Amino acid sequence: MNKQNKNSSESRTFIDNYFRDTTKTNGYISNIKIDSEGEMIAQISLGHDDLVEEGDEFQVSRLISNIDQVNGETTCMKEDLLFTLEVTDQINKNYSWTRVEKDSNSTTTTLKTGYIVSKSH
Repeated sequence: MNKQNKNSSESRTFIDNYFRDTTKTNGYISNIKIDSEGEMIAQISLGHDDLVEEGDEFQVSRLISNIDQVNGETTCMKEDLLFTLEVTDQINKNYSWTRVEKDSNSTTTTLKTGYIVSKSH
């Protein structure tokens, strides 16, 4: 196995373990739209089966992989983003729609599908 495939495999293992080792309060953003009022809404991969309820709040983060240029090792870290998602009344068995609220101190302007969501406690 070459270094690039090995690094990709290690990153994938990290991501798989992250979701396997956490409770069902972690998911990801699966769709992003602008609603009829011009507000951004995001669909998340958690729904009734995951005990999601209207008004629940989720924090957004992303995984960043980094390849060490000296030893070739890949590391992966979680970066919290200053977005909050509030669940609307549109909750299905396996997904929910949320309203996107961006913290005024956020320097990140883009929300993307695949970003991780974690239930606020």
